[in-house]
Amino acid sequence: MTLPIPTTLTIAQRLAVTMLQQQFVAADGTTVRLDPNAPHTLENVLVVVWSLALSEAYSVMRDQMLELMVTTATENGLSPDHGEMWGVPRKPASQAVGNVLVSDGTVQWVVTTATAIPSGETVAVPVQANTAGVVGNVVAGASLTLVSPVAGVTTIIVDGQGIAGGAAIEDVEIWRTRIAILSVSSIKFNCAS
Repeated sequence: MTLPIPTTLTIAQRLAVTMLQQQFVAADGTTVRLDPNAPHTLENVLVVVWSLALSEAYSVMRDQMLELMVTTATENGLSPDHGEMWGVPRKPASQAVGNVLVSDGTVQWVVTTATAIPSGETVAVPVQANTAGVVGNVVAGASLTLVSPVAGVTTIIVDGQGIAGGAAIEDVEIWRTRIAILSVSSIKFNCAS
């Protein structure tokens, strides 16, 4: 469903036609007809000002009506309210997690569990990226560098599963779609006859 919004020119033409249809009787008995097409007249200025004001009012109404619809609400407009109303919160950005193999950049990974490294052995140490998003994901076999040296640790390599799960904040269109699907599926119709 669309809301047809007339152009400023169309609004001006409609106002001009309405003004041209108006006539008044002056105090001296003469008939006065408004002519908004005459340049440099009060009627001409009024048509321009009213047209601009009405055009702005139409735009505001259109924007407000679009915000009321789940599928066209904006991220900074009513999308959060729609999500809250239908119980569909936006999925936040997530941090990548995985293991690094420890033997005798711009993204850092933090060890999530204290791990003892027996002398001469290789152990898996669980880590989590300190930055949310895909930037923390690392392919298997990649070499990492320690920010703070650990005595006895010589190499850090990402294990065979890689560091994964880092994701950007949910796309607004995907979020809207999830809200729309839930809102439509939860509507109950009573067709008793």
